[in-house]
Amino acid sequence: MDQPGGATLAQRQVYAIHLLGSTAAGADASAVLLAATNAGMLRSADGGTTWSTAASGIFTDVVAHPTNSALLWGWKQNSTDGGLWRSTDGGVTWAQVFAVTTNVRGELAVTPAAPDRVWALYGKADGTFSGIYRYDHAAGTGTPLGAAGVVNAASNRGDFGNQAWYDLAIAVSPVNAASILIGGVRAYRSSDGGATFTEMAATIHCDWHALVFHPANPRRVYAGNDGGIFVSGDGGSTYTSRNAGVSATLWYPGISVHPTLPGAVLGGLQDNGAYSSGGSALFQGLTGGAGGFTAIHPGSPQV
Repeated sequence: MDQPGGATLAQRQVYAIHLLGSTAAGADASAVLLAATNAGMLRSADGGTTWSTAASGIFTDVVAHPTNSALLWGWKQNSTDGGLWRSTDGGVTWAQVFAVTTNVRGELAVTPAAPDRVWALYGKADGTFSGIYRYDHAAGTGTPLGAAGVVNAASNRGDFGNQAWYDLAIAVSPVNAASILIGGVRAYRSSDGGATFTEMAATIHCDWHALVFHPANPRRVYAGNDGGIFVSGDGGSTYTSRNAGVSATLWYPGISVHPTLPGAVLGGLQDNGAYSSGGSALFQGLTGGAGGFTAIHPGSPQV
């Protein structure tokens, strides 16, 4: 148990935090928080001032029942007792309900459209797609979903990818439990409850980390990937960039400067190609995919 004066949350690798609620309206000091971390499922009953370890191991996600805050779900990775875990007392105690012992990471989703169900998207130890599992709390039964089209999908850009340890996201529509969005290296959408998927937003960007349905407008979807922030107004069919003013790109250290035009630079970005500037604040894309190191010949800057 982490007591006051011991290890803090800042010393953990935090995958997800969930605000359970508070004992009085606006009383932040009494808010209950759950944190899925690399050092266990941590719980705070005082707004994050102190934390206790409710369950040991590596937990990569935590979500709550849409209408019953005492019922929580967590995903535990890479362990003999890994898989889906459940708490029925507001996160004080936890128990395993579905075993997956070879996973690298899992992400969870719940929806008001089917409040007693939870969906788990998880990858294998090598980072490739492992499966999507739906658990029904009321019936006490679980169902692996077919997820046809996710692996070796008909796309010239490949399939779900092998980076589940890095990019993984799932969301279920707040009004239609058959509408499921998932993301890995690429993103996919299902309209039949996860039996089949088709690729989504193929021309936007790769490496998807977040997918969120607007709770009051199910056709509005917010997404985050290595290309930044995007929003859809048609349930995920098309997306628009919302990156104006957002520094969402990572420049590699191999930036080169023109020998006689100091404002002219050339550089590579992580998963965003190579860009050049002729001296203005506007950069021009030169290549796609992953960027890298660049060099401008000091004696022949056209090289």
